[in-house]
Amino acid sequence: MSRRGAEPVELARLRGWLRAAKGRRTFAALARRADAGKLPVSVCTLRRALDGRLPTLRTVQAFARSVRSFTHRLLRKSQ
Repeated sequence: MSRRGAEPVELARLRGWLRAAKGRRTFAALARRADAGKLPVSVCTLRRALDGRLPTLRTVQAFARSVRSFTHRLLRKSQ
């Protein structure tokens, strides 16, 4: 039986950012926005990025792009 070691600080910070960025949005909504931003990613892949596995750079980029599109839309509505 193998034990998982402590998570590296950088990975813990990345996960914290991903959770904060996700907020109350659903993984399905994030996946749709990432796809609209020309960086398709599955709901399952986004969910795995938060469950303890190391996300790929592409997954993090898709996550960021989908969150950024929500942020831009909110900013446009507030102006």
